[in-house]
Amino acid sequence: MAQSFPNVQWVERDRVFRESDLISLHIPLNKANHHYLNRERLCLMKTGALVINTSRGPVVDEAALTDALLQSHIGGAALDVFEKEPYEGPLTKLDNVVLTEHIAASANDSRYLMELGAAEDCIRVLQGIPPAHDAIKDSGEL
Repeated sequence: MAQSFPNVQWVERDRVFRESDLISLHIPLNKANHHYLNRERLCLMKTGALVINTSRGPVVDEAALTDALLQSHIGGAALDVFEKEPYEGPLTKLDNVVLTEHIAASANDSRYLMELGAAEDCIRVLQGIPPAHDAIKDSGEL
C-alpha cells in the first residue's frame, strides 16, 4: 500500500510517462531497471518532454533516447551517467542534450555524507562490527 502524502496523487507508471513534461530518473541499477527508460516508454512520452538521468547509466537505453531526440519526439535530455564512461557516443553531437561527467556525487553535502559513512564503517570494522553501509547490497546493483 502506498504511503499517503499531502498533495500527492499516486498513479500508474505509464500515466506518469504519458502526462509528464519532465521525467527525472532516480532509481538503482538492477536487473529489473536495466534500460528502464526504453523505446517503449520513450514513445509513451509527450512530444517535447524532457529527460534527466543522474542515477545509473544503464537505466537509459541510450540508442533509443538518441533516436527519440533525433526525431524531435523528446525535446531534450540531461545526463550525468552513461552505460560506458567516459561517454563518447552520438549524444555528444546533439544540441538538445546536456552531458556532464558523472559529477552528481561531487556536491559538497553528498561528498561529506559518503566520506562520513566510509569513516564510520572503518571504525565499525576495526571494532569487529559489520559495516552499516553495503553499497552494492543496499542499491540492488548488478
